[in-house]
Formats: sequence, structure tokens, C-alpha cells
Amino acid sequence: MKIRDRQIDQSSPYVIAEIGSNHNGDFDTAMRMIKEAARAGSDAVKFQKRVPGEDYMKALYNAPYANEFSYGETYGRHREALDPFDEAQWAMMRDQAHHDGLAFIATPFSEQSAEFLQRIGVDAFKISSAGLRDIPLIEEVAAYGRPMIVSTGGGTMRDVVRAWDYITCGHGVKDVAFLHCVSTYPNTDAQLNLRRIKTLLKILVDTVIGFSSHHSGIVPLIIARSLGAVMFEVHFTLNRGQKGTDHGFSMEPQGLERLCQDIRRVEVMMGSNIFEPLPEELKGFVRKQGRAIHVIRPVKAGQILTPEDVAIKAPAEGVETWLMHEVVGKIAVCDISTADVLKLEMLVEQI
Repeated sequence: MKIRDRQIDQSSPYVIAEIGSNHNGDFDTAMRMIKEAARAGSDAVKFQKRVPGEDYMKALYNAPYANEFSYGETYGRHREALDPFDEAQWAMMRDQAHHDGLAFIATPFSEQSAEFLQRIGVDAFKISSAGLRDIPLIEEVAAYGRPMIVSTGGGTMRDVVRAWDYITCGHGVKDVAFLHCVSTYPNTDAQLNLRRIKTLLKILVDTVIGFSSHHSGIVPLIIARSLGAVMFEVHFTLNRGQKGTDHGFSMEPQGLERLCQDIRRVEVMMGSNIFEPLPEELKGFVRKQGRAIHVIRPVKAGQILTPEDVAIKAPAEGVETWLMHEVVGKIAVCDISTADVLKLEMLVEQI
């Protein structure tokens, strides 16, 4: 999969800083968050686009929303306060992301939002977990032909495969990723079900698989990487203590920087599945503290080695300890001193 000029595969994990609504409706904060995400080492930033007055039924728009996280007296007003940017401001955020070397990704929650983001020129569309079964929205977005990322929270495997089929087979989108996601806010450890990543890898062959986290820690993302995930979406904030529903489980700049560093170390740490000692091991502790069969008194050529001529001692250099039967009773073909490393080719069978 490729987003902008970045190839994404098993050797190159991709980190998306989900700014979402954590800018609290403030444009300057949004611009600063893009810069901080870039400084931390992210590959992309992601925003959300809604048109509450058009997207919501009146009952939902007018539903009272009086709580500690509210930015408006109704749910609709709350959402409008968190999505106030006009087209020019969206373009400035896109340009800032590109200036800082980041891809600019956004989630539309309706066809109208998707059309808006298409005009802006996002580098990729994200379908949220709420949109996994929304085939009209998926088809609208897929028709644009841009890279697509789909979260799987709240869905069944049938839902996932249906969406994959419409995107890849129905519209021929080749640059697509599906992210394991659990749509609780925040995720508890017991809700994560990270083994589903293996299931997605098995079912969606040749598709980029990732993990969208709502967990407050880094550990689940590291586990996800070790299971084969290559794309990681994490909520990002400048301060976890700010007012808003997502800040508490989002990563602050220092945490995001640590994640970006550590997630890229996992592939190196996984290494090889072949059991062979490293050269460094053979030169270090294993050699110095391990034992081998050593000559403990000088042996002349033609002499038969007896148990008194050899002993098992450190270092582990020479004949392995389990080969004592290949040493005792054999004839030396050359002089062997206590300073020599004993080798089996120095010995022959008695005639």
C-alpha cells in the first residue's frame, strides 16, 4: 500500500496521529498539533469532518449534551463547535502537514463530508468503525480512487469482508488498509482482543492490516506490531487533562515520540526464527563461562589419550563436552600442549 510517497509494508510500520477533535475547535491548536506530530516522528495526521446540521436527525442534533466534556448545549451544537474550520483553513492544515513531511488523512461521516475532503485533496480517506457497514458512504469514497483505511470496530468478519469487497473488487482501490479496532473509549486490556489481527491477516490476504487504538498505553501497539500489524492509529493530544472525551486516552507528544521510536524497533527485535548462535554470543559469555574438553597435560604424537589427560573446563573452545567418548582412547596425531585448542582432527582411532 502507498499513501502519498510512502510505501507501507511489513518492513515499514506506519503511524497515524489521530488529532480528530482534540484541537477543541481551535485552528491555531490544530496547526500546532500537526507540527508536534511531525516532530514526534509520525507518518500522517488525521482529522474528522462532519456536517451536523445535515448529517443528524433533529432528535440527535437537539439532544441535550450537558456534561463536563460538552462544547455546546445540544449534541449537534457540541459537534459544530469541534468542527468549525472552513475550506481555506482545511487547505492550510493540509499544506502544513505536507510541509512537515506528513500525509494528510481525514474521516468523512457522510457523503457531503467526503465531497468536501475530496475537494481539499486529502492523501487518504479513513472510514471509521461507525462507517464499516455504511456501504453508500464506502462506495462514495471508493469512487474517488484515493487510498482508503477502514476501522473494524463493532463489526463481524462478514461486515469486514463486505466492505473489503466493495472497495477492492467493486471499485478497484488497490491502496487499502483494514485496522483492528474495538470501539470503546477508552479500551480496557480485556477488550483489546489483539489476536483478531492474525485473523485479519489470514482472511484479507495481501491487504495492509493495522491497529487503531483507544488504549492509553503503548504496550498494545507493540504487541500488535509483533502480531503482524503495520499501520497504527493513535489518538493524539497536547495535554491529556484538557476538556474533551478523547484527551484522557490520547498520547501526548512525548508518548507519541516514544511510540514512533519503539514501534520501528520491533521488526529488528523479532529477527530470525532460525536457531543459530550469533557471533557475538560465541565470543562472549557463552564462550568464557561455557566448558569444553581440554588437554590438561602435554600429549605426544602417537600417545593414547586417557581420562587423566583431559578434563572439562572453561572456556567453551574446542571439543564439545558431550563428545568425551570421541576423545578418550584415541591416538594423538600430533603433539598437543595445554595451550592448544583440542580438535577432533588431532585424534584417530586405535588400529
